[in-house]
Amino acid sequence: MGSEWVQNMRGRLRGARVKATEYIIINTRLCRACWKCIRACPRGVIGKVDFLFHKHIRLIEPDLCVGCGACEKACPEGAIAALKRSKRQGDDQFC
Repeated sequence: MGSEWVQNMRGRLRGARVKATEYIIINTRLCRACWKCIRACPRGVIGKVDFLFHKHIRLIEPDLCVGCGACEKACPEGAIAALKRSKRQGDDQFC
């Protein structure tokens, strides 16, 4: 992905609650707490904030993210976007 796309994404998310790893960016305001991304993540990178009136995903182990994109594909709301994909060999085995 080009740097222009990343800048557009960051611009779109300005004012939103954004968390990121090296590979993904999460907009918690778009999250509808379906938890599909948590089940899809093979590395346990994403967790949940699950209070009565405050529910969304959160990063619990951001250093474990390998950029496989499984969470992005699983999210129906578009709350997770890829900043870049992993170029390391074998990372796709986790997806």
